[in-house]
Amino acid sequence: MEKLLLSNSNIGKISANVKEKHGMPALQPRRVLRAADSLLADGPKSAYIERVAGPNRARDPYRPRGWSAMLPEKSAFTCKIRWLGKDNQDYDSFDRRHRISLPRGQEITAGGAHEVQDSSQTNPEELFAASVGSCMMMTILAVFSRSKIPVLAYEDEPEALLEFVERRYRVTKVTLRPRITLAGQHEREKLDTLISKSHANCFIALSVKSEVVVEPAFVTAQA
Repeated sequence: MEKLLLSNSNIGKISANVKEKHGMPALQPRRVLRAADSLLADGPKSAYIERVAGPNRARDPYRPRGWSAMLPEKSAFTCKIRWLGKDNQDYDSFDRRHRISLPRGQEITAGGAHEVQDSSQTNPEELFAASVGSCMMMTILAVFSRSKIPVLAYEDEPEALLEFVERRYRVTKVTLRPRITLAGQHEREKLDTLISKSHANCFIALSVKSEVVVEPAFVTAQA
């Protein structure tokens, strides 16, 4: 079995030379490097991509088996957004509230990040934190399930950091601190590896520029 080491020093070189040097045109280096880059940013400092039996086939060991069977290669997700204001002439006071309608009938009222004009409202920053945290939770549960590690409870309070950087506001970092209750004792090294695997496969974490940090706390359920 041939192994290609992905590390901070050679990750770019592999993208350019993988076909010429290793004869692996179906490795899809950009997709693999994108996942590996997320892994390297918050997990082990190197990862292996293993070439397995069969022509032009490769498997990323940080991607759970059967993962691609869950969803088609492309999926579209939609919602409706309707502004609740009447005019925006006064920048300081115009109504930022809007209604987000989801396909199955749920509705959410949202507004500006620091302007609470409705006690029931949220804002895009809170929804962003929730989106990253929700997707990471489902990914962790799936990865742990594949590894036969029973999870009995999962709680998190995602935090999105909005910063003024280079004359623009942006969410620079999302910190997840999940408290995960497990059945039985498990080696911490193995649990950390599974968290890294989850980070490398979380759909939303792979889709955003913000740094996503996972700081798990593991709890063993009392018998």
